[in-house]
Amino acid sequence: MALRNQDMGVTCRRRWFGILASIVQFLVLLANIPFVAGQTCKGAGKPPTPSDVVSSEIAGATRGKPHNWSEADDLPLLAQAIIRPINPAEFSADIDEGFSYPRQPGPLHATEKPFEHDDDAVAAARSWITAKFGRLPQGVSLGVDRIDHSSSGRPEPAFGWDQGHTIVFREIYCGIPTDSGVVIYIAGKTKYAASVKLHAYSSIPGTAKRIVGKAAAVKAWEDRIKQKGYDATLLAQFGYQKNLKPRLVYVWSPKYNVGGRSNVVAPTWELGRDCKCMVDGQSGIAWLND
Repeated sequence: MALRNQDMGVTCRRRWFGILASIVQFLVLLANIPFVAGQTCKGAGKPPTPSDVVSSEIAGATRGKPHNWSEADDLPLLAQAIIRPINPAEFSADIDEGFSYPRQPGPLHATEKPFEHDDDAVAAARSWITAKFGRLPQGVSLGVDRIDHSSSGRPEPAFGWDQGHTIVFREIYCGIPTDSGVVIYIAGKTKYAASVKLHAYSSIPGTAKRIVGKAAAVKAWEDRIKQKGYDATLLAQFGYQKNLKPRLVYVWSPKYNVGGRSNVVAPTWELGRDCKCMVDGQSGIAWLND
């Protein structure tokens, strides 16, 4: 009987030791939770740097999410790569102008009535580009710059065979226009000619910098004009004319294409659509795109 009681005491002690061990493990786990949470959230409240923001935007664009850099305070330089046609044999290639279609271009003669609505002509032109060049890379889109109601680039047809549309597309990257694009000539509805210069773009790491404002860009050119010794009348015409509308674009830049580089485009202020007066968006230096 005494032996049985002794065995029962040992059993009870073992059970209590097991329970106490479980409680200790649980308390250790609770003590470590704040540390783990702190490690997980470490740096969560740290504000991102400009480079972090740009990297995040680029990563988002590659996942198919639309992004617009047109209001960004900081922008990087971009490396551009030419987009080639699916069937190069259909095109003639020029190192500066891109690709021309057809390979041996000639005048287009309309044998049918043109599209009744501009939207239909634009949709047909976009479908043609996709058929010849494939889907555009993420972040790249085409904006309509101009629509002419002839197949020869004239505002209106000059001849009976000139019925159709000419559509000028400007390539846009993340909401910012570039100096690339497409001109599509459509005779009637089904005969096409085109001049195509399209690029894919990638951010150059470590190049994101703050962009100078519109007012600073205009002043940079006013200062350049003064330094050249031009008269005040010319300065007034340039600096304050109503149609002066600076816009931020990505263009090939002589400043950054040195030492064998030839594929860098930079954020740049373009002072008027037909004006060749440019201001580097990162440095604020005025230059002439001649």
